[in-house]
Amino acid sequence: PTPFIYITSFADRDTIQQVKLTMPSGYVVKPFNEKEVYSAIEIALYKNEQQPVKEMSLQGLNSHLEDTLTEREFEVVRGILDGLTNNQIAAHNFVSENTIKTHIKNIYTKLKTHSRAQLVTKVLSMIT
Repeated sequence: PTPFIYITSFADRDTIQQVKLTMPSGYVVKPFNEKEVYSAIEIALYKNEQQPVKEMSLQGLNSHLEDTLTEREFEVVRGILDGLTNNQIAAHNFVSENTIKTHIKNIYTKLKTHSRAQLVTKVLSMIT
């Protein structure tokens, strides 16, 4: 997965708790300067390079689920983890964007999630 950093003016306890669930590579609070952002990016990229690449398989992911994913749903999950938009996932899989939206709705149900961020967090916790 691509490392990401939050840049925000919010630093209250509730926001920080919610942000932690998405496992960001960094969190920069406004006002900030160029050095702070540069440092956060450098550290995020370094940490990402140091992490071993985990292979994700349909069988491995399904071993954690009661209601298993189909092969097509698994491909949609991979697209989401790669940071692709619904339109990009649709083009890659030669289906309509509405079909992808239906798959995502089914995936959310099967993973008991409600957003892309929750989906990514849950899948990453299953493969690490």
